[in-house]
Order: sequence, then C-alpha cells, then structure tokens
Amino acid sequence: MKLKNKIISALAILLILPVIVSANADLNNDGNVDVSDLIIVAGDFGKTSGFNSRADTDSNNIVDIFDVVYVASRFGTTSSELRGLAYYSLDASRENAWSTDPIANKLIINGAQWTEGVSGNALEFDGVDDYVEAYHDDSLNISGHLSVACWVKIFDDGTHNPIVVKSFGQQGGFFLVVNSYDNLYLRTSNNGIFSDVKANYNGYYNEWHYVAGVFNGSHEILYIDGVEKKKEVPAFNTVPPSNNMLMIGKSEGSWGGGDLLKGFVDEIKIFDRALTQQEIQQLMNEKPKPPEAPPPPIGNIIYAESLNLADIQNAVNLAEPGNTVVLPAGTVNDFIGTITVSKGITIQGQGKTTTVLKRGRPTEDEIFHIDPFASGNEKFYFHDIGLWGYGSIDSASWDRGIRFDYSGLTEYQIIIYNCDFRKFGYAGIDTWGYWHGVIYNCDFIDNSRAGLGYGVAVNFQTSPKDKGNNSWNREWELGSYFNIFVEDCYSKNNRHFVTAGRGGRHVVRYNTLNGTVYNARGIDAAHGYNYKTGERSTRSFEIYHNTIRADEITGGGIGSNGGDGVIWNNTITNATGTSYILFQHNSAGQGLDYPLQDQQREIYVWDNIKEGNPWSVTVKPEWCQEYIQEGRDYFLYKKSGYTHYTYPHPLRGGVS
Repeated sequence: MKLKNKIISALAILLILPVIVSANADLNNDGNVDVSDLIIVAGDFGKTSGFNSRADTDSNNIVDIFDVVYVASRFGTTSSELRGLAYYSLDASRENAWSTDPIANKLIINGAQWTEGVSGNALEFDGVDDYVEAYHDDSLNISGHLSVACWVKIFDDGTHNPIVVKSFGQQGGFFLVVNSYDNLYLRTSNNGIFSDVKANYNGYYNEWHYVAGVFNGSHEILYIDGVEKKKEVPAFNTVPPSNNMLMIGKSEGSWGGGDLLKGFVDEIKIFDRALTQQEIQQLMNEKPKPPEAPPPPIGNIIYAESLNLADIQNAVNLAEPGNTVVLPAGTVNDFIGTITVSKGITIQGQGKTTTVLKRGRPTEDEIFHIDPFASGNEKFYFHDIGLWGYGSIDSASWDRGIRFDYSGLTEYQIIIYNCDFRKFGYAGIDTWGYWHGVIYNCDFIDNSRAGLGYGVAVNFQTSPKDKGNNSWNREWELGSYFNIFVEDCYSKNNRHFVTAGRGGRHVVRYNTLNGTVYNARGIDAAHGYNYKTGERSTRSFEIYHNTIRADEITGGGIGSNGGDGVIWNNTITNATGTSYILFQHNSAGQGLDYPLQDQQREIYVWDNIKEGNPWSVTVKPEWCQEYIQEGRDYFLYKKSGYTHYTYPHPLRGGVS
C-alpha cells in the first residue's frame, strides 16, 4: 500500500474508533504532533522487527493501524500532555475535565466530604455510607485496553476498600481495590470470565500513594508510586465496554459488592489504552493545575475582618454599589443573626468548602437578607461561600440561606454561583418579587423538614398584598430573560430541588438530581392556586436537560399543580420506583367549573426519556382528569416557535 493510502486509511478508521490519547505521539521529538509523526508510523507500517521503536506506540511488537490512529488523534497537541477518557481532579469539582459535555460523567457525591488532598482538594470517604457515582455515558466506555490511576490514602480497617469501579459485572469493566487481604487488586471481566492481578499493599496504609492498574491485552500490571509491583498474563486480551455507572469508593457486582472505602482519593485519571511505566511516572510527578481561584473582585474591595456577624455587616455597610465584600476563609459552627444587604454589591468567599457559615440552633431567620436596591441597574453577586442551616428531617427550623425580599415592580438581577446550601428547613435560596438572573454550579443538599424544604423557592410576589397577581397580569413569554434560572447545580435529599408559586417564573436546566424526602417530587414546577388565601400559582416554567435518578426520588420526577410551560429532554435513570411527570390541581374535586383558577392550560412535553423509552405523563388523583386533559391542556409535542434562552446564561462568568 502506498504511503498516501496508508494515511488515508488510518484517518478513515480514526473516524469510527474511540479516540486514543497519550503523550508519546511526538515521534520525532520536535515538541509537536503533526504529519511528520504520522509519516514515521506509516513508513514502518506492518513491520514486526527493524522498525523505529517509537512507532510502536502501544509496545505490542508490531507497527499497526492502532499506532496510526493513536498518532493521528494527537494532531495539534504537545508531547508533554497526557489525556484520556476521564480526569476528576476532585478540587471541589464534580466535572470530568476531559469531557466536552457539561452533563456527561458528572459526579454525584453521596456523603463524601471535600478535604485537603495531594493537589488542592480530595474526597474523604468514611467507610460507612460515603460513595461517589457518575451516570453512564458512552464517552466513558473502555473498549479493549485500559489504565486507571489516582492518589489514595487508605486506612486498614480489615475490609475491602474499593477505589474505582466501572461496571464490574458479567459483561465487562474493571475493579481497582485494596482488599481485606492487604492486596492492591485489579480485576477485569469479559463475558463472565474474570482476570485478576494483585500486589501486596502492606506498608502503604495511612499515607498517600499513587496507584495504577493497566491492562494491555498481554498483561495486567499494578504500580505503586510508579514502581511495577505485579504483572500477570490475563485470561483474555480485550475488555469489552459496559453500560453501568462509574463508582468511586463503592463496589457493585458479584465480587465485593456493597463494600465502601475508608480513606481519601485524589486526581483520578482513566484511559482507554495501556499506559507505559514511564507514563505512569509522568502522571505521578505532574503538578496538576491548582484549583481555580475565585475571580478577581469587582470594583473596590472591602475585606471583612472575620466571619463574625458584626464584621461582615460592617464590611457590607461600607461597600458602595458595585463594590466587593470579601469574606475570609474559616468555618463558623454557630452563626447567629442575619446580615442585611440593600445595594448591588458582590459578596465573595474563598470557596464553598473554605468559607462556611453554619447555624447552630433552630431559627426562622435567614443568614443573608437582601432588600431592594436604590436602582434597578444594580446587580447582586454571591459566590464561593457555604451556608448551612440547623435543620434536619425532624427539625422545626424554618431557616433560609438567602432571602430576597419584596421588590415592588422594579426588576433586579442576581448572580449566585459556586456555593453550597445545606440543611435549611425552608430553602437554601428564597426569592420574592421581580428578582431574576442565574444560580449555577451550586450544591443543594438536605434542605428539608416535614412539609417544607427546598433548594430554591421562586416567588414573583412583589408585595405582601400582591399574592402573585402582578406576574400573572404580565405577558407570558417563554425563552425570556425574566426568570430565575437554575442551571448546572446538584441536588440531593431536598424535599423539592426547585419549587415555585405566587406568580413565579423559573427555568431549571442542566442539573443533576439524586434523591428527595417526604414522598416529594424532584422538581416542583408549580405550586397551585390557594383558594383559601388567594395566592396565585406559578406563572411559567421551563424544565429541560436535567438528569434525575429515580430510585431515590420518592414522589415522581417532575410535577405541576398549575401554570404553563415546557418540559423537554429530561432523562430519568434507575427508574425502579415511582417516576412520572405529574399534573394535578389543588382545587379539583370540589365541583368547580372548568377551567380552574390558574390551572394548566398550555404545557408542552416532549423528548423526555425514562430508561431509553418515552417518559410518560400522569394526571392524578382521578378527579383531576376531568380538568387536565391531553390535547386541550397539555400537549405531547414541541411548542411551535419555542426557542430556549441562551445557555449558559449570559450573566455567568462576569459582569454583563
């Protein structure tokens, strides 16, 4: 075959094979991976001896099509870069840094705590009920060979300590663990056949070490701190892909199922090829990019002297509109009182796990109270802070993290990001009036109490007497800026992640939901009309591109008691229990004429997926079915002319 044809064939195969990435594609050591490197491989193509050793990129003693694909896939990179399927830095981030999809592979953290690691932060697992998972996405599929490497600090508790697990079932996948026999253990599977390699881990407990497992088809190899510790010939030469989720700190499957890690994990990297020992050492010795610091403060800076209430309030009082109040690092475990803000400023901490204010006793007050500003042109920014309430499931506390008070008819913009809201009895964030803007990259965890408990509560009631009438009298407009946007956030064990009422308008998109309490829906699109008080229903909602784990959602996935909107392209996984899109109305069953006050009249539902199938709509109880009917009040297709608002929200990432 001529050289030109070899190159064309290699590039054609590259289009259909998984991308293979590494660091040694710079075969001529000129610092770049380009056509000259591909020519080196093509020149020795098919040779089993007498070839340029660098052309045999996977060290299988033949220069073949995989070497061509491997080099071609690195075009435009430098030789110092190692990239693979997944990189989780665990620096208070849940994202796969090597993924271009904002949702794919995003980690769901179940109890594990951020703490100091080898590089920036790490995750600490208690060995009792802490673990982390990433919903399956095809971009995480191992196909053939694999490498997995990370920093660990494991405690010898006499049990299996699973580190990273991908499927580990009869079909395929891998399992990296320190087992109860004091062995670092890599197991792979292929259609019911298992292949193992294990190395003595005695002497490595209670300290940080770099561990790696490699499968190259000829051998399974274990490394500790860059040193090869054990090599075995596997029972098969390829590992097939699996569709199960990636687990960190927990095992699943037929061996070691249900065990939990006691220790720390940092800097996880997964490759769909076999790394060399040199590359393992390179990974170990890399100086990873430090955690992203909070952005530079906006305007003049006023530093709070401490996290004491008086010091924070004093800094806020000194700030002029457009200034930034910077809070120091630290944790207050019994924060008492409320900080009041009445101007468009920025309040900035040192990180959501680094600057933390916690309630230590029951209260009905919020930690931050935001009053209307002198001008609607002012914006309020709040970021890199953790706020914890006192609440628990049995608590009587009605506390909030941040409350935005009645705005009147003036519009105000809010931008809240990189924050952690936990254990509030009422809500992490509670808005009243024409506050609109974006809440993103925030965690909402354990905000619940009997009958209450929300991550975000959205009310467009502009005054105590308004009850939401002003919003209902304003034009209904989908795809508008005039909403509270909640995007790229994580929710676990809130009664509802997002709820709305009293004319509320909200957009909930690109979020991950994992569990509710009190038999509650994951997303409560609309509280209904209250015929006793006259409080109006939610006016408008748009709910799309959210991922919901159904086996921990006890009362359905998404629900509406009124209002109008769109629900599209949401995915529900692990749907073992109740999981539906629910429509109902508080006033149904009382003999009232159709239509009911503020009932659903124009909801469009399309392209929602439940375990690979269309996700159904349910109207119940049965007395609601007279009032809420398909083809009249809700429609199972896209709304004509609908266009969603810009994603990511234009207010993200700076002043606009």
